[in-house]
Amino acid sequence: MVPHRDVRNTLVKGHIFFNCSLTESFCIALLEAASCGLVVVSTAVGGVPEVLPKSMIHLAEPNADALTRELSVAVGYARRVNPMWVHRAIRQMYSWQDVARRTVEVYDEVAAAPPLSLADRLRRYMTNGRVFGPVAVLLVVLLHLVWVVLEWWSPPHLIEVAVEAPLPPPAPSRPQPGEGMDWQSLLARARGQDGAAREVREQHPES
Repeated sequence: MVPHRDVRNTLVKGHIFFNCSLTESFCIALLEAASCGLVVVSTAVGGVPEVLPKSMIHLAEPNADALTRELSVAVGYARRVNPMWVHRAIRQMYSWQDVARRTVEVYDEVAAAPPLSLADRLRRYMTNGRVFGPVAVLLVVLLHLVWVVLEWWSPPHLIEVAVEAPLPPPAPSRPQPGEGMDWQSLLARARGQDGAAREVREQHPES
């Protein structure tokens, strides 16, 4: 396993990131590879098709023939891709600040929703199958009893509420060449259009 501190230095040595997983959820490794300028080839399983736009990833069914076809296409142009253009396109699509904001929005929405009664929750669990439904109901009832005991043992009004500390203002970021362009334009240039790098240097000179 590659240590986290060495992931970037390892990825930039290649041109193609090949993911042949049979199951995946989000697969942040695809983002890491694309952010390092690699052409991504992956099986179309789980949440993988939602990670990157179709123009930035080669998706294949999880079998050898389909993967070989998509890998062959990627090999044909991978060396012509400008890694920095792909990196900047990813920066426009993803940021940890945006992930944190959207996560907080989901939690706030759930917290604002009216709570379901225990009976309503048990009815929902019973719809999970003739075997798993009753098992889930039994587990939820046991957990509820544990919660009732803990509430009696340590009442909520005795728990100290954490104070919400203000966040420091974000540090100003230095403008980067090509910043402000939409990711479609960046990707088109990343595929090897002649003169792209020269044009950006003229329009956005480095300080």
